[in-house]
Amino acid sequence: ARRIELTHHTSGAHATGAGTIAVVENGPRLDLKGSWREFRWPLVGADIGIRSAAGDYAVSGTRPYDLRASGVVTVPALGTVPVELEGKLATDRLIARVADVKSLDGQANFSGEVMWAPRQSWSVTGNAAGINPGKLRADLPGQLNFGFNAAGQGFTNSADFNVELTNITGRLRGLAAHGGGKLARRGKTWQLDAVRVG
Repeated sequence: ARRIELTHHTSGAHATGAGTIAVVENGPRLDLKGSWREFRWPLVGADIGIRSAAGDYAVSGTRPYDLRASGVVTVPALGTVPVELEGKLATDRLIARVADVKSLDGQANFSGEVMWAPRQSWSVTGNAAGINPGKLRADLPGQLNFGFNAAGQGFTNSADFNVELTNITGRLRGLAAHGGGKLARRGKTWQLDAVRVG
């Protein structure tokens, strides 16, 4: 295929591509490269979990497809961040083997999974370095390094999720920082467990 164009009319998401599509067992087998613009997830509904103004992708193989992607993603609370990802794309999920995100003056490397069928869920695990909490709250300037595990149900701004931070090091408000802990939201209830930074 010299040129493929797909547009989701409800959301305005648009993708272009070029390459080969072969009819094979467990196929089709794809070898496509292209770009997207004005992508959002979910594609429909008032609650938008993620937006991406633009990016590039390469998809190859048979299901689950090998995927490489890079672009800019807008996430609530983090703003617009550059993302690079390598993983697998199945009919019901995206598996990120390696992902790199730059945000809050620092960088995070992680792996994880996003599932949209039969139910919506996500999980990530990784490490962050040079994160400045002052970008979220001006009274918490610093530079922190830590490990993290996070998981959630659904993609809306009010969806339940939990986060665990481990091995926190660095500086916070000019003082040496270390610690860890867990944070979770269940409905309108916030839960804190052994959260300590000091």
